[in-house]
Amino acid sequence: FGISVLLESERAQIHDPEIIEGTLPYVAPEQTGRTGREVDFRSDLYSLGVTFYELLTGRRPFVANSPLELIHAHLARRPDPPVWLRPELPKPLSDLVIKLLEKAPERRYQSARGLAADLEAINDALEEGRPFADFELGRRDVASALRLPHQLYGRARETDILLNEFRQASLGIPRLVVLRGSAGIGKSALIGELVEPVLGRRGHLIRGQFDAAQQPLAAIIQALEGLADQLLTGSDVELRRWRRELNSELGALAGVLCNLVGKFAAVLGVEAPANEVGKVEGLGAAEYRNRLWLAITRLLVRMAKPEHPLVLALDDLHWADSASGELLASLVAERGAALLIVGTARERDVSGPTPAGLGDALSELFEQLQVAGAPALRIEVGPLSSEAVTAMLAVTLGREPAEVAPLVEVVGRKTSNNPFFIRQFLLHVVEQGLLWPELSGWDWDTAKLEAAELPADSLAMMTAKLAALPEQPRTLAMAASVLSSRFDARVLERVVDTGSSITNDLHRLVDEGLIAPQADAWMFGHERIREAAYAMSKPEQRRALHLAAGRALLARLRADPPGQSGEL
Repeated sequence: FGISVLLESERAQIHDPEIIEGTLPYVAPEQTGRTGREVDFRSDLYSLGVTFYELLTGRRPFVANSPLELIHAHLARRPDPPVWLRPELPKPLSDLVIKLLEKAPERRYQSARGLAADLEAINDALEEGRPFADFELGRRDVASALRLPHQLYGRARETDILLNEFRQASLGIPRLVVLRGSAGIGKSALIGELVEPVLGRRGHLIRGQFDAAQQPLAAIIQALEGLADQLLTGSDVELRRWRRELNSELGALAGVLCNLVGKFAAVLGVEAPANEVGKVEGLGAAEYRNRLWLAITRLLVRMAKPEHPLVLALDDLHWADSASGELLASLVAERGAALLIVGTARERDVSGPTPAGLGDALSELFEQLQVAGAPALRIEVGPLSSEAVTAMLAVTLGREPAEVAPLVEVVGRKTSNNPFFIRQFLLHVVEQGLLWPELSGWDWDTAKLEAAELPADSLAMMTAKLAALPEQPRTLAMAASVLSSRFDARVLERVVDTGSSITNDLHRLVDEGLIAPQADAWMFGHERIREAAYAMSKPEQRRALHLAAGRALLARLRADPPGQSGEL
């Protein structure tokens, strides 16, 4: 066990017979790389549940004909209870296994101690011949570390609207949806609600993120790299089919696409032409730009069919460049494409009846869609209601809703019911010893929480958290902040140039909730964390980090083969 995120770009790994037989049947949903959720010890408990299921029934909970089908089963299908296959099994034991196999980590056991206690209690009852009428699972299951649930609370309306837009797009009616709200309000988490319905339609969901410092089309390039990875993790039959269809669709434009995203060379079975490297920067040559637009449009439209719809998710649209805005407008105009484009934008960057604060590119995009009679849908994402925070804290702390009511009031005043800041606030008060685990659930002293000198706002909270770190991981966070919200560990290692591996420090930052691993990169947990890390460095230190980052990125650009440095 202890398997980390599985789905990376190496296609050989997922199709290795040992992986198909010995690893994929046991991976937790969050280990597939498709949910965006962090991997922790509860992922191993899921794998243990698969093992228990197999021991008790003689078969695994999910049987599939391909790696992707098996991954979809872990994400979306519920296994038959073991007692259905072996009626002689004690029902509590069957329920215990199903609890281990819950899709959401917060619904599984929260500690190995709690699991062991239930197994011992079932064993004792069997040996003593006692009935199980009043048996309750999880009575002694209390988490020793605070884990916030991945389930969304108070977002039913927004989720329903987003899913309806996906259904419309799946009929061949291209749609553009913008989720607007303040930083940390949960816009990206809402996009995650599309993962299961997209997989259920055998479609693809691809993601990218805009950044003020990135080159044109950077977020779209990220998304296309993710699409290439997904195609390369399909079966040999599926890959051959896509290779045939995409080559037919792209024709002579295949080389242009491979130049932009080198991973598509493996998908299409061609080589990226070296003579066009770098032309994407600035998009100077009009002819090349037109060919590039056409190549991307043909690719995405071919992928977006009612039988396999496509969702293009783009975070931080307020940083979009004009080239990306124009391309998105042309994609939404492709009638018949089963395409949903969903983006996020900060509330402070959007003001007035028209989204002028989004920047010229996005303003023009909205205007074009309005004229074309296909206006973008804007979903306002606000703070959580007190009822939603109550439900979330009750689950998180293992208490009844009435018990957490006093804490909900404190949390509301300190965080304005912003989900990300609630998480950071709770982690902070745990570190301060103001929130602690008991056998009956988490406990706290409301009066002490009220009197405690806590950071006044989210930025101060992040700064305090970073300042409390040892020097090496703190310096690493500051160095990463000059790169981007999303960064490559190999580039970061060149920036800090310590002569030793940065792996342990990266994992320390993950444990602190400051960064998270992606399929082929690392990412700050929130833009506010990056801002806090950047602000911590002194001016002279910042200049030195920027210089080191520039040199590291240049070295990476020179070392990478054509088409592999799109994020630079």
